[in-house]
Amino acid sequence: HRVILTEYDIMKLENKNLSEKIENIKEEKNESDDKNKKLIFSYEELMKEKEILQEKGNENRKTITEVNDKLEGIKEEYDETIKLLKNENKMNETNVEELKNEVERLESDVEQ
Repeated sequence: HRVILTEYDIMKLENKNLSEKIENIKEEKNESDDKNKKLIFSYEELMKEKEILQEKGNENRKTITEVNDKLEGIKEEYDETIKLLKNENKMNETNVEELKNEVERLESDVEQ
């Protein structure tokens, strides 16, 4: 029993094959579109995260600047206090020296 294919049969088969190929391509395109949507979503999420991190970085830099400014102010106060204490110490040393001299003079007066 032989099958004889007419041109019409061949065209029907080719058409069926082409229809299947088109369906496969459509499925691949849909899968590709889904992957692209996921990638775009991931990219957008990463960009949001990047923006948040940049904002935090800016806040951290601002905080560091504020802390450095405060430290500079404290250092200036410290330096000024040290200078005042040194001057006070010199005055005390001078007073002690004057008192020693006064004691020696008084002792000398007592001896005489």
